[in-house]
Amino acid sequence: MFKRLIVLLLLLGPLTAPVAFAANGGKNERVALLEMSKADAPGFSRVSLVFPKLPVAKVALSGQRIDLLLSNTALTPGLRTLPEDAEIVDVLLGEKNGEAILSFLVRRTVRRAELTPDSKTQTLYLDIFWEEGATRRRPAIAFGLAGVPTLNAGSASVSRSVSSRYQGRWEAFYADYETPLEIPLSPQYTLPPFPLFLSPPGIDWTLAPADVVEKGNQGVWGAALTSLESAAGDGLRQKSPGLFQVAKGELLLRSGDAAKARQMLGMPVDETTEPTLGPYRRFLLAQAKAASDDPYGASCEVDERRLNLADSSPLKPYADLFRAELALAAGHLHVAYNRLEALRGGLPVELTDRVALRQADILGMNGKSEAALEAYRHLDEKGILDGHPLSLFRFAQLLDRQKDYAGADDLYHRLAMQLAGKRYEDLAYFAAARAQLRDGHAEMATAQLENVCRTFPGREGAWRSRLLLCDQQALSANAGDKDQSARGYRQLTGDIVHRELREEAAFKYALTLFLGGRKHDCVMSLQDFLRDYSAGRLTNQGKALMVDALPDVIRDLVAQGNPLDALVLVEKNRELLLGAQVGRSFLLELGGVFTKLGFWDRAAHLYFYLLDGDMPDQEVENVYLPLVQCLHEKGDVDLVGEYVDRYRKRFPNGSYGSDLFRLQAETLIEADRLEEASRLFRQPGRPQSPEIDRMAAGVFMRLENYSEVDRCLAPLMDRNLQEAPSEDVFMRAEALFRNGQTGQALPLFAALTERDGYKDQALYRLAQVYLATGRADMGVKVLTQLTEEGSSELWKKMAREAIALQKGKP
Repeated sequence: MFKRLIVLLLLLGPLTAPVAFAANGGKNERVALLEMSKADAPGFSRVSLVFPKLPVAKVALSGQRIDLLLSNTALTPGLRTLPEDAEIVDVLLGEKNGEAILSFLVRRTVRRAELTPDSKTQTLYLDIFWEEGATRRRPAIAFGLAGVPTLNAGSASVSRSVSSRYQGRWEAFYADYETPLEIPLSPQYTLPPFPLFLSPPGIDWTLAPADVVEKGNQGVWGAALTSLESAAGDGLRQKSPGLFQVAKGELLLRSGDAAKARQMLGMPVDETTEPTLGPYRRFLLAQAKAASDDPYGASCEVDERRLNLADSSPLKPYADLFRAELALAAGHLHVAYNRLEALRGGLPVELTDRVALRQADILGMNGKSEAALEAYRHLDEKGILDGHPLSLFRFAQLLDRQKDYAGADDLYHRLAMQLAGKRYEDLAYFAAARAQLRDGHAEMATAQLENVCRTFPGREGAWRSRLLLCDQQALSANAGDKDQSARGYRQLTGDIVHRELREEAAFKYALTLFLGGRKHDCVMSLQDFLRDYSAGRLTNQGKALMVDALPDVIRDLVAQGNPLDALVLVEKNRELLLGAQVGRSFLLELGGVFTKLGFWDRAAHLYFYLLDGDMPDQEVENVYLPLVQCLHEKGDVDLVGEYVDRYRKRFPNGSYGSDLFRLQAETLIEADRLEEASRLFRQPGRPQSPEIDRMAAGVFMRLENYSEVDRCLAPLMDRNLQEAPSEDVFMRAEALFRNGQTGQALPLFAALTERDGYKDQALYRLAQVYLATGRADMGVKVLTQLTEEGSSELWKKMAREAIALQKGKP
């Protein structure tokens, strides 16, 4: 660090053209530079420097070095600087008297560097604009960051980063869009026949009451469990407590009480039977964990090394299938597919259809719709889908996407029947009603949607049903229905507990306002929407709708005499408007609003953006004049000259050439750069106009170049002196007089003696001309006239003194 500091201090010379800002109220606390990073775009780089609080900073250029000085700033020991790349050679760090010094040594010529503080993020942006052969300048915007326009390298063409396929046809959004419906059902995990393989080697199932086995084989699991726990089961409990525990756990699991089954099967076991019963108990425990929404625990329990089944074990294919089902439930389709493929060899007959069902599930989830539909239809004909809600739902989804709405309706109703009294029943009935609606049965569907709302209040199916009912009202041509729909959406945004559905309702509320002509209310609503759902599914749609609504709202505010309110809206959504490439005419209007309010920087950046886009020459030409006007108001002499030169090269016969030349001259004059202005006025072929000639004469007069003053003003009065403005006549006469051309000055001063405001000065100068040419009597006569008729005491006094001087001469 010490060596780098020495090098830096040697490099630092006088800093030129500093640009500074103060962001911390002038306090003397030292702040730490926490981190720095760099983002690049064609012709532009942005260095981001993060602080706990923004310091006072200034930047200066010195050749291919950019010096950044940060007052009251400390450099942290572990600070990582920028790596060497196509632009940066090195970053030198140093501190002196509490001031941090960063010197960026760069490979390319820097056009200019600007500082932009962001008090919200406590970030200081150093924007570096590179010198390029291209004729375009990038605006001071961080291209490549979210929400701003993107440029293609080498072409400077702007691509639209905010758009929607619904723009121009927003009505279709109600019919086309809904938050995707997903019923998160788990597979109905496959269990072997009851009781679990009847008799593992070394276990005597005959100890179990025959009634338990009989009721189990009939699928009357509650009755079988009751029988096992009765006195009839005491023999099994006493003679083989381990087998009793496994049998009870299995019956609890099959009866649907996975939690109690998990507790029973997880209890300490009879060590004498554990070596034989262990794999069966762990398999049932894994099933219980999976059925109680613990697929990870189930996967650990059924791991091959833990289960340790022999290849000849009748439980092994069931365990392998169960592992595939767990992978399917976790969404690991490739793993599930491979495990199912491995099952094909030596698969028990009773598992053939179950494996085919799981393969159909995987096909559907992988997007292979035709193959999945064929498989589901075949299995449904065999009655395999009954008792498998997940597969029914996937089958119904596929038919829905194939627009077989009647078939989907039937399957959703079957799914609802299987889920009766269970979780997700409401979603199945909603999906069935939606299929009916899509099938053209609006009245029946509406009745069912309303029934879902009444039957399942507060559940997702009810929220979705209310949303869909609002959609139907919004699609109605009746304005009253649209108003009711808007109220419905607004209420839902406060009621729905599911974030994605609430987001859908919020966006559709704003959309209904927009289509109802309430664009200002729409914009206000969208501002809240984009803040609350900045990373949501409908964020881009919200931005696109905002872009469609904003221009008219801003125009209305300006027309109503509220330009500041319009400006606030524009500033809040500036990057959005640029990223969406709203109409160029609108952007020009915005520039006019900024200019009217005196926000020259904002207007100039907007015009820079327009010049960066691909536009027809006529439109490009129209941007130059307002841009140069803004730069003129900012007093940016160099940029004014640069853009006027660009205009001349691109439009040598352009209609704005004279106006731009005049603005360039005015900027130089106001900056007191008179020599540069004089060179400008002496350019061959410069625009000619009385206004420009007068400006040139004023500059040459201040530079005491009287011949040029005469050359500029002579064409304005040689033909008709009487119509020439008095100030022009006086300046030319004065220049001729000072240049010793008294003969030519005489008639001009004589003419001015007849004009109000110039009579006293003209008489005095006229007398001086007579005296200088040896006509003393005429000089004294004119001076006497001035003492008698003059209106200014100063000129009269000077005349009397001149007369006395003449009388005192020998």
